[in-house]
Amino acid sequence: MNFAKGSLGWIEVVCGPMFSGKSEELIRRLRRAEIARQRVQIFKPALDDRYADDHIVSHSELKIRSVAVKDSADLESRLDLRTEVIGIDEAQFLGSGMVDLVVRLADMGKRIVIAGLDTDYLGAPSIPCRNCLPSPTRSPRPSPSACSAAIPPSTPSAWSPART
Repeated sequence: MNFAKGSLGWIEVVCGPMFSGKSEELIRRLRRAEIARQRVQIFKPALDDRYADDHIVSHSELKIRSVAVKDSADLESRLDLRTEVIGIDEAQFLGSGMVDLVVRLADMGKRIVIAGLDTDYLGAPSIPCRNCLPSPTRSPRPSPSACSAAIPPSTPSAWSPART
């Protein structure tokens, strides 16, 4: 029997409305990766300077060091290829190129943990987070405050209103 060598990456999406604990869950997952001595890089949008320029800070005041980036291209230019786990907060502010980037990184064997709003202020799907979710019915850890899903990168991720 032949086995493919190499590692398969995946995308973890933490999404939900404002004040649902998305950043707190992102920080928790990234801390676990750091404790496991994995190489971790963490990013947030440059326009998110509510609490700190160089940290992701939750409403409950948990924080973790991060790098502020303008968009997905800026994020990609700052990546170290040795990184194993990539954390991204407030993904909805980094543009629609974020979806292609996280899928490519997962195909390279990276674990991507992405957090952001699942809808905009009008209730329309937020493109980066929703397009990374295959279907809310396959979410391994649903909670009343935030949805969470871990999916392999090859899973089709098109989101349509009929699937909501």
